[in-house]
Amino acid sequence: MRLLFLQENPMYEALGLHALSGAVKHAGHETDLLIESEEAYFTDKIKELTTDLLAFSFMTSHQEWAIHTINRIRGPLGIPILIGGTHPTMYPETLGHCEADFLCVGEGEGPIVDLLNRMSNGERTDSIPNIHAKASGRIVVNELRSLMDQWDDLPLPDRTVYQRYPFLQDLPLKRFITSFGCAYKCSFCYINNYREIYAAKGKFFRRKSVHRVIREMKHVRDNYPLERIHYVDDIFSLDKTWVQAFL
Repeated sequence: MRLLFLQENPMYEALGLHALSGAVKHAGHETDLLIESEEAYFTDKIKELTTDLLAFSFMTSHQEWAIHTINRIRGPLGIPILIGGTHPTMYPETLGHCEADFLCVGEGEGPIVDLLNRMSNGERTDSIPNIHAKASGRIVVNELRSLMDQWDDLPLPDRTVYQRYPFLQDLPLKRFITSFGCAYKCSFCYINNYREIYAAKGKFFRRKSVHRVIREMKHVRDNYPLERIHYVDDIFSLDKTWVQAFL
């Protein structure tokens, strides 16, 4: 199966797409990515790539673009569409506001692989944990799987998904993430909504092992230009024991 990620503009390489692409390729499927602002004939380019599933991952600031684009291309292309990311997770009713076929709540590495596997095997796609699916004129809401807590055995993030756009992939500054969740409950932060969504689904603040983080950094150093590193953790220094070991 071939999965095509769609992005509005080239402001950044999305770390979530790196992780998803790595998981999808490890499962034996293919991935690609198109950035609409960089393509003169966006819809024609999607057709040319003959994909099996389109995927949009977006925050609230990009939801208008995503919904408008989905509603514009779903009919003419006839390709199933999956949406996910921060906005769909916090507002799963978004699936009913657009022509997408599936919505992924929360962490997507497992759900997206399960969806592609079932599509490949011609199996039911409306009973996958974390996935909301349109079926027989209604939206099926499935249970939420537990939070991920182990990364050492997972495939490395796949940064080649941006190879179509070397001006992004070859930037000397690379972004990494070492932890997920936050221990604090600041009133202005979206993380509180995530905490409620994932109540009783595992430890909320989690961290990759020092070995895993260094492995990711070395892989990037050996394969891409790298002069500066930007950690995008909510609070990098929260676990002082981990930070000391990392240093």
